[in-house]
Amino acid sequence: MKILGIDTSTAIGSIGLIDEGEIIAEQTLSISRQHASRLVPAIDQTLKSAELKIRDIDAVAVAIGPGSFTGVRIAVSTAKTICYAIERPVIGISTLESIAYNLAYIPSEICVILDARKDEVYSAVFKNRVRQSNDRCLTISEILSEITPPTIFVGNGLRQHAAEIKSHFKLDLADSICLADSTFGLSRGTNVARLGLNKLANSNGDNPFDIIPNYIRAGVSPPKLPIKK
Repeated sequence: MKILGIDTSTAIGSIGLIDEGEIIAEQTLSISRQHASRLVPAIDQTLKSAELKIRDIDAVAVAIGPGSFTGVRIAVSTAKTICYAIERPVIGISTLESIAYNLAYIPSEICVILDARKDEVYSAVFKNRVRQSNDRCLTISEILSEITPPTIFVGNGLRQHAAEIKSHFKLDLADSICLADSTFGLSRGTNVARLGLNKLANSNGDNPFDIIPNYIRAGVSPPKLPIKK
């Protein structure tokens, strides 16, 4: 099964393509302000590099957030439009789960933190590829009060909150707390695609008209499709 994975929910976007779980193509979009103009050409280029056409895809998995409101909106709208046009299932995947997947085979708890601005972070905890909490938007202090070592912190929220995380835990727990390198804090399109494949194994995917972004914060309208006839 060939699955296209799309994520533009953070400053570094990613397009990934897998076939039966194996990576066959991947591309990174490194300029956040150009996600909108670069996404569709990047998808075309990714497909061409694998010598595929869009109708060869069996499903599209898309990161639905949390993250940049604009980035999430772009990715979800694009995925919905593709799947509506070629009549394929679309699968919504948490951006936080995609990031945690980079460390999926480490037995410690994985706490993902993404900068949510306003002195808050988007966060979720995973262990052994199993979700331990919902995606939430909290202050870093609220997150740290719930963490029990050993734990690995990962995500772009470390840029702002690394010092606070280090100072929160006692020195004798230093070996039980790890701040992952920034390379592990990226949500890869291939992660999104693989998580989509896992989700498809237990369902038929989502209807393009039903899938909506997970902004977490209220007051943001989801992207729309034309009325289905």
